[in-house]
Amino acid sequence: MPPDKNVFYRKYNCDVFDILQEQIEYLYNIGTVAVLGDLNGRVGLKPDYLLNDFLDPLLQDTISFIDYENDRQDFVQRHSEDTKAPNSFGQRILQLCKSTGLRICNGRFGEDISKITFNNKNGCSVIDYLLLSENMFKIVKSFNNNECKDDVRESLLSNAQQFEDMLTNIDENSDTNICVDELNKLLSDIFEQFTKSEIRHKKYCDVCTDDYKPFKTTTDKPWFTDECKNLYNAYQQALGSIGPMKIDSVLI
Repeated sequence: MPPDKNVFYRKYNCDVFDILQEQIEYLYNIGTVAVLGDLNGRVGLKPDYLLNDFLDPLLQDTISFIDYENDRQDFVQRHSEDTKAPNSFGQRILQLCKSTGLRICNGRFGEDISKITFNNKNGCSVIDYLLLSENMFKIVKSFNNNECKDDVRESLLSNAQQFEDMLTNIDENSDTNICVDELNKLLSDIFEQFTKSEIRHKKYCDVCTDDYKPFKTTTDKPWFTDECKNLYNAYQQALGSIGPMKIDSVLI
């Protein structure tokens, strides 16, 4: 997600958090929803749920059509190394959580529950998040920010020139969908090595000088089960049924 003062918002006049909330609400009809990635906002230690969220019992008994589920006040509290006050996007993240029922997993699970996720010359902060509904906390077995971190960084740096070339070739006449597809392909090629296992085989070849010609295939990591595949396919079909969302001159 572009930072809050990025030229993207002045150029295209869109609210990415409104779009994100619409997508979350739509996908809730299919199954579990998780938001994972760089949201470019710091939330500090502010609560991601409504405090003292209680509906007056008398009102609830009097008005029969009210079906309201209060935000729980007793689930696992969140910790963070980033204790500064929320910035504007951080406030939007907290509001998104309160509006959709998603909760911030950072600071609640695993060995690196409260670790900083971003660091540069201006300071450090937590801006990369996993948001998940409270009733799905039970599926989170670990939460680690550092696994493969160095390998991922090295892989991205080694492909820096490709990113630079891609950026150089983008101008006002570029097709947004093509640019997005090219970026997705580059990122997929880079990160596939961290989600796939390579298996080498040998098979008989009639035309080769050797009796057997080596070849290789890729298989999914053990954690990417058939259930994950089915859910991913359902997600892709849902996005296909929505179709491209047009915002002014940008297709997202």
